[in-house]
Amino acid sequence: MPTLATEFSGTALPAGWISTANITRGTTVVANDVLTLQGSQVVSATLYGAGRSLEFSATLFNEPDQSLGLLLAHFNTKTTGATVSLYARTVTLPVVETLIPGNWSNQPHKFRVDWNATNIVYSIDGVIVATHNVIFPPLVKMPVLMSDWQRMDAGKLVVDWIRLTPYSASGTYTSRVFDAGFSATWMNATWTAATPAGTSAAVSYRTGNTPTPDATWTAFTTVSGPGAALSGLSRYLQFMIQETTTKPGQTSVVNDITVAYR
Repeated sequence: MPTLATEFSGTALPAGWISTANITRGTTVVANDVLTLQGSQVVSATLYGAGRSLEFSATLFNEPDQSLGLLLAHFNTKTTGATVSLYARTVTLPVVETLIPGNWSNQPHKFRVDWNATNIVYSIDGVIVATHNVIFPPLVKMPVLMSDWQRMDAGKLVVDWIRLTPYSASGTYTSRVFDAGFSATWMNATWTAATPAGTSAAVSYRTGNTPTPDATWTAFTTVSGPGAALSGLSRYLQFMIQETTTKPGQTSVVNDITVAYR
């Protein structure tokens, strides 16, 4: 788990966030596992200091005056002539802005802001797009910020999830019990994962013939790698993911696991 992890499930803004209308009729809506802002802003109730990295998955819809990131270090859209452009924006005296070429609207992207001791690094989809050599005073702390200042019919800001470092050094996810419906021969397990330097993700599994794991089940066995063979003949299977990191700003990500049986 990171220090802050919000997935925007349910129908209400999760605890720890504050919503404010920027304009008349501004709305903040949580539905379908996303946060949608139109003429409103949402900030974290907690302020955070330097040495953190903020990641979020969001979709822009070609509208100016939108901000995503930290209060004084964020991605910002504004009109350049007849075009809405995306900038990396660090609010100091004077303000530092970097134009990010390309079309970033109408599809989700993963944005990241690294607040380091001597600079702010901005990345999109894992690629660094701007570095601002700015040093904020040691006592400066900022909230996480999501803001939309317009209310155009098609304009909105949609946020899927947000994560703020540091990450825990390790974590475990245990799946639900899967029922093959008959006594199955377990064949292999495959998965897709991203493991940045300093991180790892290991998959193990156990099998049994009772709906709830008990003493008759096997112990968890580590799968040597994606596509490796499994063993066992049983009706039920459960898997476990164990993740570790030696870098508090990075975590491994397991996207999916597929288990084949006959």
